[in-house]
Amino acid sequence: MPTVTGILESAVYVADVEKSVKFYQELLEVEVIDPIHVEEAEERRVALNINDQHVFLIFPLDKQFTDLQTAGGVIPKHGATGDVHLCFSIPFDSLDHWRAHLAKKEVVIESEVNWPRGGTSIYFRDLDNNCIELATPGVWSIY
Repeated sequence: MPTVTGILESAVYVADVEKSVKFYQELLEVEVIDPIHVEEAEERRVALNINDQHVFLIFPLDKQFTDLQTAGGVIPKHGATGDVHLCFSIPFDSLDHWRAHLAKKEVVIESEVNWPRGGTSIYFRDLDNNCIELATPGVWSIY
């Protein structure tokens, strides 16, 4: 059987791509990578580099559920409605730093959970009310 080696991309759908990109770039200190080339120039879709291992995509909410024509072919329509959930992994010893960093950026921590395996999750909302989680090892049996 073929092997899956991981999850490469995760995405959120937002009302204002530029504001959301700025929010995530400043909060996570990540860079924009590989612009997504589309035939319709007014469409703005952004890819962010997460630790040189994962791609975090930010799509415009009003353009979801439509096929995307690229120079290499068509990306089938996809999207999400409502508050989605996304989790970023963080080292356990960075919890205090993240609490202080979120406070400095005026991002309200909605909840903090201490898991039975010893991990901790910090939950907050992005500009589009998506539920964002920062999780340390010990949350799952495999993490």
